[in-house]
Amino acid sequence: MQRIFLTGLALVPAIAAALPLSGLSVTMSGLGSAYALVASLRPQPDRVNRTTGRARSDTLLRGPLPKAERAKLPNPSAISQDLMRALACSQEYHIPGAPLDRDTAIMRTLQGFMQGWKTLDLAKLSAAQRSELYLINTMLRADPGEAGRIAQLFARPDTMLDLRDEIDLITLRRAAFDRDYGAFLSTQAIWEQDRAAGPLLRVLKSLPDADVDLWHHVVMEHDLFDADQQAAALWCLEQPSCDRATVAGYFGRLTRDQTLRDPRAQSNPEFLDRIRQLIQGWNDGTYKLQELALDPPHRVATLQPFFDAELDFLTEQLGQAWPAPHCIFVNFEGRAPRDRSIWDLLTGTLTAPPRQGDYFEPAFSGL
Repeated sequence: MQRIFLTGLALVPAIAAALPLSGLSVTMSGLGSAYALVASLRPQPDRVNRTTGRARSDTLLRGPLPKAERAKLPNPSAISQDLMRALACSQEYHIPGAPLDRDTAIMRTLQGFMQGWKTLDLAKLSAAQRSELYLINTMLRADPGEAGRIAQLFARPDTMLDLRDEIDLITLRRAAFDRDYGAFLSTQAIWEQDRAAGPLLRVLKSLPDADVDLWHHVVMEHDLFDADQQAAALWCLEQPSCDRATVAGYFGRLTRDQTLRDPRAQSNPEFLDRIRQLIQGWNDGTYKLQELALDPPHRVATLQPFFDAELDFLTEQLGQAWPAPHCIFVNFEGRAPRDRSIWDLLTGTLTAPPRQGDYFEPAFSGL
């Protein structure tokens, strides 16, 4: 029985379930010993090549490639060139502590399969093995439909798609790190150059990277009727990359404080129109990110009937029916929002330099 070591992948415990790959035992371990996942396979008799009569225990495929699939493969030279590019990926500069990027994760996955064939030298693989590796590389990079089609060629398509899902998770994790690292650098630059940067809305617009934690802090802590702070909070809420928990938390504030009944809100048609647009954006699925948790997670879960009463009040007062946000008053679980109390919301200035630990966590605790 062979063993494949997929090193360098920060894999979640869900993949600790059995990963039967036709007699292959797969060990997946994350860099920094984040996880050590060992999957023992159900014993299966070696499959036999119908043409040669020889055992085919060293293949991950369901069987010989159908003629139509073989016709789709590039010529052997193109396959080798494609794999050489995939196995030679490297970045000129690596951010210290950054998690794996997508290309590096795929490279190390392919190297893991090659170790199962007892070599890391592409030239020593058979043409059939290079074709399998090419299919794996293609599947890991393809759109979901094409990836599903290719996965069906393998003995365990569910496992191959699980692996692709893990690559997608690694990609998302790296994207979040790059976003948060960029927010840290931007905030650090403000502190070093012109820490008295205000007003708040101008500062928020000047940040080149989305700081979803700062947006959450502004929305949840601002003075609801201070004109400058209100404008800044509404701008945060209008960004498509604003976290869903932030939007829900805002509507929770409006509900608890009965803000929409306040004469200052009633006499501000622009404010009410922007609230209506936020509701419409929520219902249209504008907000995709759900990374943050509310504290506690059920903070807004019981507020639906109370917000409905606020909308009924608006309809009665303004003579125009209001849309209700769909499924917004639910539990919001995730990571805790990171501290942004160094920002003075009244003046839009920093009161202290940013700390790395408040913006991102290195991928490995030893860094």
